This record gives sequence, structure tokens and C-alpha cells, in this order.
Amino acid sequence: MLLRVIFLCFIIGLASKKKYIEGICFEVLDGDTIILNDHRIRLFGVDSPELSQKNFDGKAIGKRAKIFLEQIILNKKIKVKIIGEDIYHRSLGIIYLDEVDINKELLLQGYAVVY
Repeated sequence: MLLRVIFLCFIIGLASKKKYIEGICFEVLDGDTIILNDHRIRLFGVDSPELSQKNFDGKAIGKRAKIFLEQIILNKKIKVKIIGEDIYHRSLGIIYLDEVDINKELLLQGYAVVY
């Protein structure tokens, strides 16, 4: 019983630490990493191809993922829900443009896979 209470307190503590960062996105590094207000943010839950990665037809799918993300958020005001931090000390987050979940859009459009 005590372990359940400790676990529940831990989960509630994690949920309460979530925060948001807002600003205009001036830099997209690749299909799943951006810079916002001097924060390097890795999109949570998705993985896009590396910039140099090509598909079987030789098309640069990594660059296409970056261009897709740029077309959606570059020079636009976005909000990022910070979920945590990865092993490289990047913030992990979910990007919102208005109420649209951009991480989900990358998945739906085929520019990323679930990670």
C-alpha cells in the first residue's frame, strides 16, 4: 500500500512539472528538432529520418521532413509542452500551432514514426 502511495505521488509530481514554452520558431534543425527561445527541443514521441537519409528511390526523405516542419511552424508563434529531457540534455516536447498537435501531424503525413 505504501508503495502505491509513493508511486502515485511520483506520477503526480511528474505531471505537475510539465511546463510550456511559447515563442516564434526561427530555426528548424531537422524533422524532429527545433530551436525555440534558445532551447533545443526534440519532438517527443516521434522520430524523423536523418537529414542525409534517402529512401529506396534515392529521394532525400530527411530533408523533406525538415522542409515539411519548416512549412508548418517556421516564423510562426508556437507553444511547446515540455515533457522532460533526453540523454543529450535537449528538452522533449509536443509542439502546438494554435490547437494543432504538430508531432501528430508529422506522423499522420508520414514524415515521422512513433518513437
